[in-house]
Amino acid sequence: MNITNGTLAQERCAGDNGIPTLPYPYYCATTIWQQGLNRTQNPYGYLVMCCKSNQYSYFGENNCAAYCNATKETQSTLMDCLTMGHHLEFVVCGSGKTSGSTSSSMPSLKSYLVLVVVLSGLCQL
Repeated sequence: MNITNGTLAQERCAGDNGIPTLPYPYYCATTIWQQGLNRTQNPYGYLVMCCKSNQYSYFGENNCAAYCNATKETQSTLMDCLTMGHHLEFVVCGSGKTSGSTSSSMPSLKSYLVLVVVLSGLCQL
């Protein structure tokens, strides 16, 4: 299948947010709607290019997310390809078999809270 922006119809996923956890040992996933920041991007096409395992597909409600199976050894390379190489806004990599083992390219709320506490402590010095 020739994957194009028209094939993806990103707009259909505009209200969808989040990526469901997958039951695979290792994977990386991205949302089809990239927050509207760069609608010329083709998230699924980028995932296909970065996915060396050739095991990828759409998933989730309304197929608004896409994943690639990885290995423990290839997961960080896959994440780098998706985030640095193609600048996708939301990428999650993790292990569906172990809760709490996901990593994301977006800073977490905890990161911001720690930063605020540190900065407010420094300002009072």
